[in-house]
Amino acid sequence: MNGTREIRPEDTSQVTLLLESATRERRPVHIRGNGTWEPERPAELVLSTTGIRNPLDIDTSDLVASVPAGTPLEVLDRELEALGVWFAADPPGTGRTIGSVVATGSSGPLAHGFGPLRDQLLGLTLVTPRGAVVTAGGRVVKNVAGFDLTRLACGSFGSLGVITSVNIRLRIRPAGDATLVYRGTLPELLELAQELRNSRRHVHAAEITGAVGGDEWTLAVRILGTGGAGKVSLEESAPQGFSTEETLTDKDSADFWRVAGSTMCTGDTTLRLGFRWTQLRAVIQRIGQLLEGGILSASVFSGIARWAGSTGATRLESLREALAPETIPVTLERGSIDLCAQAGRFGSCPAGAMKIAERIIQDFDPSNILNPRGPIARGA
Repeated sequence: MNGTREIRPEDTSQVTLLLESATRERRPVHIRGNGTWEPERPAELVLSTTGIRNPLDIDTSDLVASVPAGTPLEVLDRELEALGVWFAADPPGTGRTIGSVVATGSSGPLAHGFGPLRDQLLGLTLVTPRGAVVTAGGRVVKNVAGFDLTRLACGSFGSLGVITSVNIRLRIRPAGDATLVYRGTLPELLELAQELRNSRRHVHAAEITGAVGGDEWTLAVRILGTGGAGKVSLEESAPQGFSTEETLTDKDSADFWRVAGSTMCTGDTTLRLGFRWTQLRAVIQRIGQLLEGGILSASVFSGIARWAGSTGATRLESLREALAPETIPVTLERGSIDLCAQAGRFGSCPAGAMKIAERIIQDFDPSNILNPRGPIARGA
């Protein structure tokens, strides 16, 4: 990255000075964490949040924590494990910081059992390009009346400012962890997944994964012992009439999901799609028709699917246009700077929502210095 200057501010005040200077000079700023999620992005000025690593503020009595944006998720998990608590989020990728996860709104398979990422955030601190420090929300579960900036910033991809800290909701650490693994053809596993949905059994994650166009797929079902329950009842949670090919417990179960999340870094692009269960077959079919290969992972319950591979703007736009009539949004969650500039982050959305998004971003970043982003969204 010749000509690139990378700066690692250590606190909110240093971020403020940097953004104020960049705005005055109209110098584009690319924000990143560890740089392990998105491909390398050439830019004149890179602001890395990895230097923002003040001590964690963890309150186990109220089950909340304030976390500096540069804290790697692995470090956060180790600190929480020692105290017997847990942040119930499993975003895709490896080596990511909490700031990166919040900025991209990256919920993982556990969104079914514990809610999407935005529901696990209590508040955050954001520095706007003008140098204003905005503290939204707080450190209690119910604290927002009116406009909720925390939810707005979650998934904004750095278009509103730099997140320097977040307040998160914690839970008692699960006493048991088990995963049931089924393998078969896609039609077979979709039938199994439908049986699981119909049974209304209590599971915390259920994910169908496979190579697009391939013959062998996997359905993984995760059950956690929560609320002080020491054991996981696999007999009550397993779909009836189907044989489990593999049962993983505790560390093996956690490792399975960690490896599964890392596969979403396959290739140089990751797309995130929102769908209703009845639309999943159509989503898989369209991806198979319009994208070349790649890995697809879709939640049986939460309505989140991801595709990881390599593609260009033309194919991405074709997929968005094909899914727009079904109001299925296609978000460019991870991709090259050229792809983002050509296609934008977001796909189908109502025209009114697109105008609101454009206005909000313009108000926060009138000089357009943050994360050069191309089109903000496409109308439905």
